[in-house]
Amino acid sequence: MEHIAELGRIVTGFHITERCIDCMCGKDLLKIDKHSRDIICQRTVFEKEGLSRKLAADNEHIYIYDFCTLYVLNQRNYELIGKWQLGSDLSSDICGMTVDEDTIYCCIRNGKMITLDKQSYQAKEFIVSESSMWSIKTYDQYLISGTVDGKLLLLDKSTLSIEKILFWGRKTSAACTSMEKRCMPQVMMENFAKSA
Repeated sequence: MEHIAELGRIVTGFHITERCIDCMCGKDLLKIDKHSRDIICQRTVFEKEGLSRKLAADNEHIYIYDFCTLYVLNQRNYELIGKWQLGSDLSSDICGMTVDEDTIYCCIRNGKMITLDKQSYQAKEFIVSESSMWSIKTYDQYLISGTVDGKLLLLDKSTLSIEKILFWGRKTSAACTSMEKRCMPQVMMENFAKSA
């Protein structure tokens, strides 16, 4: 099997740009040039190893959550721009995250969502669901979130109100994992329309 790079450790998240791949490995972020396959940037970001961190990115920043803390880093050199403590314990940890052009959306355990404006980093808190949302994706003017009690929520981004609910019929937190596939959003929108 051909490898882009042999890192010798677990990759717990990554983001692909036109030129590079940003990888989260243990305590470090690594930037790999896709063409030369060399590591061109490496920075230790965390004090401890961790397998539960998640990464999202846009053209300028990398966003990582680790338990209750949100980190924002410069995508070019991994310089820390800021970190925000959004919760305090297992009842308020970050369970899912996505970003769009203007906002960082963090799902907080037990149905809360905290949004941060990407320019000012001003935080707002919303009660969205009765259960935790462990996966979330953006879709046009909506957010689609999978809950642990088996629901798929269609949320209006501007108000974070629930527009529609699709019941999956069993507990699942993996409802949004197929959102990257081109056909999935259309199928979901059709199912939301049927459930109305």
